[in-house]
Amino acid sequence: MPIFIDKQRKLSDNHLIKTFLSIIRLSVYNFKVSDLVYLLRSGIFSLNDDFDDKAIILQNYIKRRKIKGSMFLEDKYFIFDEDFYENLYKNDPNKINKISNKKNEYRIVNELRDEVIKLVSPIIDLKNKKVKEIVTKIYSVMENINIKRGIKNYQIMLNNSGRNADYKENEQVWDKFTVILEELVAISGEKITNLSKIYSLIYSSCKDIDIGIIPPTKDNIIVCDFKRTRIENRAINFILGLNDVFFPSKSVSNPIIGKENIDTLRSMQIDLKIFDEDLEEREKLYLYKLITMSKSIYFSYSLSKKNNEAINRSIVLSGIMNIFSNKDGNVPITYGNNFDISLKKYSFEQIEFIALESIKNMIKNQKISDNEKEIAKAFIQYKKEKNEDNLIKKGLFYKNDKKNLNINLSRKLYSKNHFNVSEIEEYSKCPYKYFVRYGLKPNYEEKYDIDNLEVGTIVHRIFEELSSFLKNKDIENINNLEIKNVLKEEFKNVVKENLDENRKNDFRNKFILENVFYSTQRGTNKLISQLKDGDFKIYTTEEDFGYDENSKFPKVYVDEENYLRGRIDRIDKANSFVRIIDYKSGNKEFKIADLSYGLDLQLLIYMIAVENGDEKLIPLGSFYMPLKDEIESLKESYTIEKVEKENSNKFRMNGFIVENNDEIFKIFDRKSDDIKKSPIVDIKKSYLLSNNELKSLEDFVKKLISEDIKNIKNGFIKLAPLKYSSERDECGNCDFKGICKFDKTLDQLKFKNINKNIKLSDILNDSEEKDGI
Repeated sequence: MPIFIDKQRKLSDNHLIKTFLSIIRLSVYNFKVSDLVYLLRSGIFSLNDDFDDKAIILQNYIKRRKIKGSMFLEDKYFIFDEDFYENLYKNDPNKINKISNKKNEYRIVNELRDEVIKLVSPIIDLKNKKVKEIVTKIYSVMENINIKRGIKNYQIMLNNSGRNADYKENEQVWDKFTVILEELVAISGEKITNLSKIYSLIYSSCKDIDIGIIPPTKDNIIVCDFKRTRIENRAINFILGLNDVFFPSKSVSNPIIGKENIDTLRSMQIDLKIFDEDLEEREKLYLYKLITMSKSIYFSYSLSKKNNEAINRSIVLSGIMNIFSNKDGNVPITYGNNFDISLKKYSFEQIEFIALESIKNMIKNQKISDNEKEIAKAFIQYKKEKNEDNLIKKGLFYKNDKKNLNINLSRKLYSKNHFNVSEIEEYSKCPYKYFVRYGLKPNYEEKYDIDNLEVGTIVHRIFEELSSFLKNKDIENINNLEIKNVLKEEFKNVVKENLDENRKNDFRNKFILENVFYSTQRGTNKLISQLKDGDFKIYTTEEDFGYDENSKFPKVYVDEENYLRGRIDRIDKANSFVRIIDYKSGNKEFKIADLSYGLDLQLLIYMIAVENGDEKLIPLGSFYMPLKDEIESLKESYTIEKVEKENSNKFRMNGFIVENNDEIFKIFDRKSDDIKKSPIVDIKKSYLLSNNELKSLEDFVKKLISEDIKNIKNGFIKLAPLKYSSERDECGNCDFKGICKFDKTLDQLKFKNINKNIKLSDILNDSEEKDGI
C-alpha cells in the first residue's frame, strides 16, 4: 500500500521554479556555468527528442574549453578552425570522418548556444528599468515556446511514470509564481531598479511560500503531524510519540512582536487575531476529532530517549487513559514486542544488503546466524523468480581478469608485421592499455589547457626543425640573430599546427607558450655550444628507417617475420663515427633495469638500424638529450658559476657509449680532459658497453620484442600494469582507467613491479643461460 507523507515544500524547491530561477540567474550572474548546466539538463528547456544528447555535447564543450561568464556570448570561442583540423588529421586514415564529426559537434554546440541566448536575451542587461518593464520581460521568457513545450513534456513524463504528487504540485506552482510577479508590479511597478534586485525579491518570496501536496485518491497510508493534519474518514489511526516533550507542541513566541508589546498594540485598536491562536489547543482539538472519527485508534509513547534517559507520557494521554480505565483504575497497556511484530524492521534495501553480506561471508567460510541464512535464501529465491540472480552471481564472484582475445579477432586487429618502438613500450607498460589504444582505437577528448604532452610535442618539433636548419650551417660562425628569427618562425608554425585559434589566444596558454619559447631559446644555445665543443656535426635529422626501400636505414627485424620501423630525431657524424640523439622534453634517463622490462628501447633499436645501414657507419653511442628547462633549487648559497653549471647540467646527454679507446671521447668534447666532467655527456647516468656487450644487449632486446609481438598477435591482453615505485605506477595517469576498472584495493597482485637493482650483468648472464652458453 502506498504511503503518503503529508508535508509542505518550499516553492523554491520545485523543479519548474528552480529552472525559471536558473534562467534569470543566467543574466544576473553573467552566464554562470552551474546555472547553464541546470537549464540544459532540466528537461524543461527542450528543443527536440534528442535534446539531452546534444545538451551533453554543449556541456562538455564548455567544460573542455573552460568557457565561463560572458565568454558564452562571444562568437570567437565557438568558431570552427578548419585549417587547424585539416592539419591535425592530415596523416590520419580516418581524416574525413573525424573532420566531419568535428563540424557536426560545432554545429550542435552553436545551435544550442543560439537558442539559449535567444531565450535569455529579453532579460540581458536590464538596468535602470521600471519594475513592471522587468516583470514583463520575465513573462516573455517564461512564455518561450521551448519552455512551454518542455513543461508539457515534463508533465506527461511525470504522469506516465506515476509520479502523481509531483504532477499535482507542478499544477500549482505557475499560479503562485505569477502571483509573486503581479504583487511586485502592484507594489513597486513604477520604481526604477535592475534585474538583480528583482531576482532577490522573487527568490526570497519563493523560499517563503509553501506548496501543499495533494494526496492520491487511491488507498494509501497518510503520515502527518498535528500541526498540519488532514482530518479524513480513516478507519484506523496510529498516534505516535505521545510524550510530554512532543505533545502538545509548545506555542512559539512571535519573532516580530514580543508579548510585552501585544497589549500596547491592542490598546491602539490594531487587529491581532493572528496572534490569538493557541497551538496547544488546536492540536488537542485534532486529537479529539480523531478519537470520535476512528473505528480503531492506537496510542503510542516512548519510555526513554535515545540516550536511555527516561521521559514521561503526555499529560493528555494520561487523561485519556483515565477515561478508559477499568473499575479497578487500571489501563490495559501493551509494551514492547507483545504485538507479535519483530522490533527489527527491514526495508527492501536493508534486506538486500544483509542477504548479500551473508552470502559473501559464507563464501569466505565465516559463521553466520540461521536467521541470516534464511534471509539470504529467501532473497536469492526472490531474485530467481524475477530472473535477476545472474547479476548477483556476477557481482559476488567478480574478478577483474581479462580473457585473451579470440585468435581470429586478434589476427584481424593485428595483421601487420611492422611495429614502432612506442607501440612495444606501450604493451610493456600494460597489455590491456595497448589493446585499448591500438586495438579499440578510441577517440580522445580535446584538452583546452596545454598539457605536458603538448608542451613536449611543441618543444620536440622546434628542435627537430632547428636541427634541420643547422645541418648545413657553419656552426663556428653562426649568426645569433638569424637563429633567433628561425626559432621565432618555427615556434609560430609549430604552435599553429598543434593549437587552434581559441586555445592559442587563451591567456593561460599564452603564458605557458611564452615560457616554452624562452626555454627553447636557452636549449638552442646549449645545443649549438655542444656542437662547437666537439667534432660531431649534424649529419641528418628526422631520418626514417624501415618504412620503404629508399630509407637510408633498413628495417630492424626482431624475428623472421616481424620488424620495427621508426624515425630518428638526429644523427651527428665525425668522419665515419656517429652518435644518435633522441630529444626528450623531460628529464629522461636511460636505465638498464627499465630496458629489461621493455622500456627505453629506442636508443638500442636506433643503434641497430644505423649499424645495418649501407654507409657502414660506426656508432659510438646513442643518447637521450633532455630539453627540460626548469628552475632548480640549490641546497647551498648560489653563485653565478653554480647557476651556470646547474643550467649546463640540465642539457647533458645520457644513454650508452660503445667503448673504443680513450682518445675517442675527445670527439664528444675537445675541451674536457676527463669525460666524467664533460658538460656534454652525463657519464654517471650513462653506460659504457664493449662491442660484445652491445651485441648481447641487442640480441636480448630483439628476443624481448619478438615475444611481446607474439603475445600481441595471440590476443594476450591481461591487466599487468608496471609499478615503478610505491608512489608511482602506470595506472596513475592512464586515460583508460574507466575502461579496465583496475582496483588497487583488489588487484594489487596484478602489478608488475620493476626491480631497480637489475644490472647489465644480470641481463647478459640471463641471455647466456637461455642460449645454453
